[in-house]
Amino acid sequence: MAAAAGPAGPEPAPELLDLPEDVLLRIGLQLALRERLALAGVCCKLRRLCAGPSELWRSLRVTLPAEEEGEEDALQQLVRFRRWLRPRLPAVEHLYLYAMGMRIAPVALIDELLAGSSAGMAHHPPLPLAHLTLIWHGPVNYLPSVLARLPALRALTFYDTRVRVAGPLLVAEHAGEPLPPLTDFTVDGGNLNCDEQGARAWLPWLPPTVTALKLSECNLRDLPNGLLRGLPRLRRQGGGQVQRNQLMVIPLTSALPSCTDLELLNMSFCGLRTFPSVVSVLTNLKILYLHGAFSSRAAASEMADWDALRPLTSLRFLAISGNRLPALPPAVAQMTHLHALHCEQNSFAALPLGPYLSGLRELLLGWHMALASPAALQAATRLSRLVLWRTALQEEPRDPGIDLPAEAGEALVEALAAMPVLRRVDDDMKRPGAYLLHPAVAQAMWRMGQRCPHLQLGVLQGSSIGWGMARLQEAEREEAEQQQQQQQGQMQQQGQPGAAP
Repeated sequence: MAAAAGPAGPEPAPELLDLPEDVLLRIGLQLALRERLALAGVCCKLRRLCAGPSELWRSLRVTLPAEEEGEEDALQQLVRFRRWLRPRLPAVEHLYLYAMGMRIAPVALIDELLAGSSAGMAHHPPLPLAHLTLIWHGPVNYLPSVLARLPALRALTFYDTRVRVAGPLLVAEHAGEPLPPLTDFTVDGGNLNCDEQGARAWLPWLPPTVTALKLSECNLRDLPNGLLRGLPRLRRQGGGQVQRNQLMVIPLTSALPSCTDLELLNMSFCGLRTFPSVVSVLTNLKILYLHGAFSSRAAASEMADWDALRPLTSLRFLAISGNRLPALPPAVAQMTHLHALHCEQNSFAALPLGPYLSGLRELLLGWHMALASPAALQAATRLSRLVLWRTALQEEPRDPGIDLPAEAGEALVEALAAMPVLRRVDDDMKRPGAYLLHPAVAQAMWRMGQRCPHLQLGVLQGSSIGWGMARLQEAEREEAEQQQQQQQGQMQQQGQPGAAP
């Protein structure tokens, strides 16, 4: 008689490679790029997954070799990278190419890859590349004929790059080419050279789909001819940033009247010599940066010039910091619609009382202004965030407005304790380490923690707390929710027994 079979043993636990391919890919996405590259050497299955287009290569941040290691070696590595990238391109949606140490133009590499073949045939199906960022010190010709091969491209960014637009030869070669469907175009640092002769013959050089334009610190003297007139979506729902250039007011006068629907404008550090009164036509503007916007010879202190801001009744964020203003402009003091005001690094010693205080949710000002303005702060009954600039005795030049006895901080603390919705106070200490504080500032900091336990006290993180469209939309949602809660509370009160009808 046959012996009975014994009980079956436990099933072996599944191993990593037994997982479905889509799960393996998701695990691989959690790794850094260098670790993902090493996966191909583990086994045949992972090598096959890594060899072609897959989710592993959806986002690539690549640093190309510096030529200090040898031009021939750098060229060989560039060729190897091109050979490696080509079969994976059909999966790449975000490509970040860092080539600061190279003299070999990486743009030629990009052109060849996008062409799909040496004959210039487009990829089929088209590549899914949506975001392309290039960091390189060399020159680049902006060629829509190349970028138009990317129907999914939405954002194009150049950092520290010399970008050349149009020019007679390029116009003759690429006239009639379709424009890429960009929504975001950025040149940050480097140089933007718009050949006016070529640009007039080939306009628009940016597609009308652009909703966000940033031309920052790229040696602009004026706006490229016809640029803003050809961007209707930028005017309706986006924003223009031209900060840290040396702009003349005359080109602005001719360009901005066509942008009456513009919602964001940044002209910080542009070296303006006169006030850009043409901004008065931008009645839909919601965010305006004029931080350090005027040259050292400009008469930024002429209060009458700032009356150009009076028609901007949709304005929610205004930065007028760093302009040596002797007083808050009366036009600003009347803005009941402002939600955020940044006014540090000016010459006025205190905030005036005025209608503008009633609507503020965020305020950035110097410690000396805050110490001298407890009544004005207490009048800002809707203020939820306060940022205070400059506390250290180590900074030069010394600010005599803060050289006050410790008792001077008490009035400020009492005002902050009485503000009904204030929830956050930040200090703008730029460098970590020990600080020698002014007595009034030290007293206010110490007493604030005791008298205002509901406040979140912190140190400002980062160099900028300015508003963008996303922050504005967030503030608008918060305001709508608050209004809805107030309405519900009123309805509940009216529905209570004995409440007035």
